[in-house]
Amino acid sequence: MDKKRLQWHPGFFAVLQIELEEERRFLRFYAEYNLTRKPLQIDVLVVRKETGRVIQKNIGRIFRQYNVVEYKGMKDYVSVNDFYKVIGYACILLSNTKQVREILPSQITVTLAGSHYPQSLSNFLKRTYRVDMRLAYPGIYYINGLLFPVQILVIRELSKEDNI
Repeated sequence: MDKKRLQWHPGFFAVLQIELEEERRFLRFYAEYNLTRKPLQIDVLVVRKETGRVIQKNIGRIFRQYNVVEYKGMKDYVSVNDFYKVIGYACILLSNTKQVREILPSQITVTLAGSHYPQSLSNFLKRTYRVDMRLAYPGIYYINGLLFPVQILVIRELSKEDNI
């Protein structure tokens, strides 16, 4: 016997529109809305093989088990939208597993790397989320107080002795 899976989303979509009928002229409804035009891709995902090993390299000291890295080229900069996109990628990584809680938020870090210090992003995060942002090492800024530990790498400020 071939059972077809019951599709609940179309029914819920219809009910939601009925429930909000009185305000319908102020709203738009989109079913199964695509967030992107192309597949989502993390610039770099660094996975630590041994859970107990601490990374000694300055840019990897913050690393945990799963480390999502976003890189912006020389003429680009790390924006508020880039921040949200990469936090979203980390959340998708966290949720896209076979088992619930297979990956925990405590196992993820986010790194935003670019050539310039993202002053606008820094001001936004401090103002909006009251984060603690501090210079940990030359060119490496740690941000605490968010869903995941975040570091910003300002490539041109990195130590020439410690980094290529």
